[in-house]
Amino acid sequence: MHELTRSPILGIVIGLSISLVLWALIALIAAPAWAGLDVPPAPVDLTAVNAAIAQAAAAQQQAQAIQAAIPPVCTTTPSPDGPTATAGTGTPCTPRADATRQTPIPQTSTVTLADGSFSGTWPMTLTVAPSRAHAWIESAATPYLCQVATRTATGYTGKCWALVVQTLPLLPSSLLGLVVSPIANPAAGLTVNVLARQ
Repeated sequence: MHELTRSPILGIVIGLSISLVLWALIALIAAPAWAGLDVPPAPVDLTAVNAAIAQAAAAQQQAQAIQAAIPPVCTTTPSPDGPTATAGTGTPCTPRADATRQTPIPQTSTVTLADGSFSGTWPMTLTVAPSRAHAWIESAATPYLCQVATRTATGYTGKCWALVVQTLPLLPSSLLGLVVSPIANPAAGLTVNVLARQ
């Protein structure tokens, strides 16, 4: 009996028995985890994801279309206002915030004094003095010469003269009344028109 207990065969039998018991315990412990591996995961619903991607792409296309429709920034000086309105043929552009155009000031009028001088204020608010101004008296008979002396952001001054028409002797009848001498009288009490441009 003592010899049997030290037999190699008995050791192998006992070792196998212990191994089987251990493997059985491992199987019992890991069975719940292994059971979960047999069930495939639920499929992911990509409908909402795809809808969000499509919406973002549409918004990007819309933003690009809006950006393409905006005219580029102007690189030239704005054209001055003209006597008549036109549609123009230039390339559309967006004026800069500080761009300015030459603007005609509405015509104004005043009455000359006894010495032919005149003064007045502009019919609109100006930030700087006009670059030039012109004055004249409308008449079908007597020629008048008017000159703007000063122009500021608020008003103007000047003077007008009535030119004396004289003829020289021995001139053909076709030239009578066409020679104007440098002699001039003050144009008193007459309406003078003034037009300026910035």
